[in-house]
Amino acid sequence: MKTKTSLLYIINSILVDNKETKNKNAWLYYNFNGSIKSIRSNNVVHIFNTYGNLVEEIHYNQFEKITSNSTYKYAVNDNIIEENGYGSDGGLVVENIYKHNSKTNEIQLFNQRPWRGLTEKHTFNYDNNAKCMEENQYYDGDIIDAKWIYKFDDKYNLIVENFFNPVDKLRWKRTHKYDSNGNEIEFNEYNKIGVLYRKETFAYESYDENGNWIRRISLENETVTKITERKIEYF
Repeated sequence: MKTKTSLLYIINSILVDNKETKNKNAWLYYNFNGSIKSIRSNNVVHIFNTYGNLVEEIHYNQFEKITSNSTYKYAVNDNIIEENGYGSDGGLVVENIYKHNSKTNEIQLFNQRPWRGLTEKHTFNYDNNAKCMEENQYYDGDIIDAKWIYKFDDKYNLIVENFFNPVDKLRWKRTHKYDSNGNEIEFNEYNKIGVLYRKETFAYESYDENGNWIRRISLENETVTKITERKIEYF
């Protein structure tokens, strides 16, 4: 299953793509320059089609063995309709089915597993500017389990995430800041009473000929915690 942030990016890249198909797609939503065929960030590879839609995500271990991968299918209007996740043995682990309702500005995601059927449901509600404003997670049908409220800037960058428990009490808050190129430069995480308990900053050391970063340094309390290197292939 996707992490919360990457799942939201998938949803919003599709929303942006459908709002203005000639000018927006997943490439632009991810702030990429140029027509990217694939991008590898450390041990994760993302593969795109010629329309800029994400079609496969592959995870490798330190021995270059595939640990998991996901594939994505789209309708003719570029709406995502299906996502399949596979384990290291190639067996199906999870299936996500997406249903779109343009009249209510809602996307429904049904999470299913081969051995137990439907496990959870997510609904994504978006505004008329194609920004996902609210996500609800349900289990056992329609019993609400959690809720996220999102805020985006005018460039479709995620800037605020608020997470609530089933009784609508705030559990945590996250904020994001970006540079003029849309690259994230700061991430802050707060507890339920607003106390900052994690701050991460990002420094970009090098870029390729198309202006896409290829080396990023992550820091917490001015200590390097991660170095991300990207290899990008273009159409």
